[in-house]
Amino acid sequence: MTRPLRVLFVNPGTEAQGGAERSLLGLVTGLRAWGVDVMVATGGEGSLVRELLARSIPAHALPSGRFRPAARFGGQVGKLTAVALSAPTLARQATELRRLVRAWQPDIVHTNGLRAHVLTPLLRIRGARVVVTLRDIPQSALEREPLRLVVDRADAVIANSRLTAASWRTNRHRTVVIDNPVEPPTPRPRAEARRRLGVPPDAFVVANLAHFHWLKGQLDLVAAAASLSESAHVLLAGGDLYGDASTAYRAEVEAAVAASPARERIHFLGMVDDVSWVYGAADVVAHCSVRPESFGRTIVEALLAGVPVVSSDAGTPGELLRGCSAAWLYPAGDHVALRNALVRLGSDPQLKNTMAAAAAAWAPTRYSIRVHIESCLRVYTAVLRCPESVPD
Repeated sequence: MTRPLRVLFVNPGTEAQGGAERSLLGLVTGLRAWGVDVMVATGGEGSLVRELLARSIPAHALPSGRFRPAARFGGQVGKLTAVALSAPTLARQATELRRLVRAWQPDIVHTNGLRAHVLTPLLRIRGARVVVTLRDIPQSALEREPLRLVVDRADAVIANSRLTAASWRTNRHRTVVIDNPVEPPTPRPRAEARRRLGVPPDAFVVANLAHFHWLKGQLDLVAAAASLSESAHVLLAGGDLYGDASTAYRAEVEAAVAASPARERIHFLGMVDDVSWVYGAADVVAHCSVRPESFGRTIVEALLAGVPVVSSDAGTPGELLRGCSAAWLYPAGDHVALRNALVRLGSDPQLKNTMAAAAAAWAPTRYSIRVHIESCLRVYTAVLRCPESVPD
């Protein structure tokens, strides 16, 4: 009797609230339900390991160390410093991963983040094929070119959007674009959600779900909030995922809120484990990125929850939402345009309700877990049969 397909995922992040990690959770949970043996190696201990174990998915915490995720946005000096600081830990992780691959003997090793992709050339042991999923847009040629050389050593490359695929310019492979899987948020009663989050039951509620970093544009939303009606409340849900850069930017946002006439109506929720309560409380979700986004997970989650979206047009969200009747786009970084869109939605309940009705019909098929699993399994089957036959 042949054993089931066995896939080892390598994920550098440790917290379950990151977009890459939430996509990973949906994929591994679904694969497990379909009879695939899965294991996840993470960059250390954290809520991701706890969430995997709660779902009865084997998890292996690799040696942790000092990483600076935000350094990739900090210029050449920041990138080179980050590489130097992370090299010893990456070496220990590579040693542990090679031991794990030899012991567990997966058919596929699937890497799920930039630091994991670096290890690609070391992970093809005992015939295991290597698949990488690209989720981030490279910030410069200094980041792209070394990693592209490494990624080209994999057996197959997946990207979460056409923009991501084009930005990496991989040479050896025809990159397969597979949309991220998005689990619909649990429906929550509006009154209870608002009570939990401390906003009035009759308020016009704008929610922003993003970890604090300048590229996420929370300052634009704070600026827009100053001109909203006195019945409008803003929820800022997100943590300091990017370390010092997040902490510093959050301090800027807090200072702007303190100086805003809307300061009593802007709520910092911190890291939210169950974001369904935020969607349950929201009339609209504002996605305010000021630089191109490779995907925009909160947009899809909001629409699945039946919540209209106002989004900047930076990157993939601009491509996905153009012509979507459940969402409005505004020019990235233009807080006046953002304010005007929110003012109109807040003053026209019928329009808001019409957009909400259109929202839930937009995303379920394209972003379903089932579609994502089927697409990934086609890639796995192709590379096991013949690495050059990866499907479109």
